[in-house]
Amino acid sequence: MMNGAQNPAATLTRGLCTLPFDAARDQRAAAVHAGLLKPSMLADREFTRALDALEHWMLGPLARHN
Repeated sequence: MMNGAQNPAATLTRGLCTLPFDAARDQRAAAVHAGLLKPSMLADREFTRALDALEHWMLGPLARHN
C-alpha cells in the first residue's frame, strides 16, 4: 500500500486543493511588487497567518502544515 508521499493521486489532489491559496500568495506578492501594496514584514506575516488558518479550516487534513 502506498502512503501519501508515494501516491500520485494523493499528491495531485493536495496540489489542486492548495492551488487557490498559492494563487492568493502570488497575487499579494505581485501587488507588492507592482507598488499597489506597501511592502511590510508585519502585514505579510498577518496575511500569511490568516491565509494559513483559512487553508487549514477549509482543507483540514489536506492542508499543508507550515
